[in-house]
Amino acid sequence: MASRFLTTAALAICALALIAAPLLLKNYGVYLLSLWTIYVIAAMGLNLMLGYAGQVSLAQGAFVGIGAYSAALLTTHGWPLGAAALFALLLSFAIGWLLGYPALRVRHHYLAFVTLAFSTLAFLVFRNEEWLTGGIYGISGVPRPSLLGLELARPIPFYEFCLAVLAIVTAAMAFMIRSPWGRAFTALRENPLRALSLGVDTRLYTLMAFAIGSAPRPIR
Repeated sequence: MASRFLTTAALAICALALIAAPLLLKNYGVYLLSLWTIYVIAAMGLNLMLGYAGQVSLAQGAFVGIGAYSAALLTTHGWPLGAAALFALLLSFAIGWLLGYPALRVRHHYLAFVTLAFSTLAFLVFRNEEWLTGGIYGISGVPRPSLLGLELARPIPFYEFCLAVLAIVTAAMAFMIRSPWGRAFTALRENPLRALSLGVDTRLYTLMAFAIGSAPRPIR
């Protein structure tokens, strides 16, 4: 009981520190905090995929890039941020689902090689397909973000938006881990054959681990 209280108190202190931190930092410090929230979201996807489902992936950076480029391309063509982020999330989910198919046939370091090859392919596309990604120059003219009438161009509002998204993703991940899906992911990691014998559709949950773990990336 005491340990749970201490954990709750520590989390509350951390949350208050994250909320109050922009008041003590300059713009560049707030920018770094915004990047931190985005990378934490990416790490949570990796934790679901590797830590809970036991599926080795070296393609997390590729999915961050897919989400970022998709959202940037759509917003430069007049899409609102919410619609662009939703499309980028669905695209990352679909590609993650497809990448999960090799995981049905290979395991461990062989799966790492497959995901590393995908990551390398994504990097080559980002780097060389200038007609799509702008190559080494990137995408210029990305409009200042706004969501539901709220202007997110300034550092602190954008950080608050990123922090809110992090809180939502954290709550969703915590709920999923404690749900039957989370228990199925853990069973898949511990012993796939035993999980299959207990009625867990290991094929479905392997694909779901890759798809869900790859999805929450588009606000970068």
